[in-house]
Amino acid sequence: MAINFSNNDYSYLFKGLTSQASGVNQASSLLSDYASIKNGSYGKLMKAYYGDNGSKGSNASKTSTDKSENPKDNPVVKSLNKVQTATDNLKSSAEAITKKETIGYDDIKSFVDDYNSLISAANKISDGSTVNRTTRLVGDTLANNKLLRSVGVTINEDSTLSVDKDTFEKANKLTVDSLFKGTGSYGDKISSQASLIKLSADRAVSKAGGTYTAKGNYDTATAAGNLYNSYT
Repeated sequence: MAINFSNNDYSYLFKGLTSQASGVNQASSLLSDYASIKNGSYGKLMKAYYGDNGSKGSNASKTSTDKSENPKDNPVVKSLNKVQTATDNLKSSAEAITKKETIGYDDIKSFVDDYNSLISAANKISDGSTVNRTTRLVGDTLANNKLLRSVGVTINEDSTLSVDKDTFEKANKLTVDSLFKGTGSYGDKISSQASLIKLSADRAVSKAGGTYTAKGNYDTATAAGNLYNSYT
């Protein structure tokens, strides 16, 4: 969550001034600090503190090496990339089924495999929006549990799907069509949810690129570094 700095009310800096004497002293100290920033002294001090020499600088250097040089090498981004690929594949397989005159076992098997790939990929990320979208997709599947079972598609305990070929071959083809064809069908909803999950993952990748450490933790030092650079 971004912090809003648009309200430039700095009166809180002087709320602790309980007497005129102390107020003068503290205000003088603040003005002195401000002067240090303006003349570059503060920047030099920060540079020495976080520089390449000394124990403090060593720690800062170590922090910077944790951060991936290339966002594509960032494990957070890599995990989200897998979600992006999985959503594309699931959307493609779902749309392909809707165009089939006769839906066969291989079509359903391809859909199930792509669905399971998305569930697997989503289980390895922590982005709230993407996870919530995936949860809605699972909800749509649960809502159609009875019909899916009637055509041989079973929901597993880990939210993945399984399809039994014999049951599917014996299933009522009108039920199969009603599940996967037409606006508002289960297949149509899954296709739409896949698109929304992809959108959330795209946004998460944009946010994660260059702002997460190689260990997947948000790098707050980045913002501090930008603040420091503005003074040098």
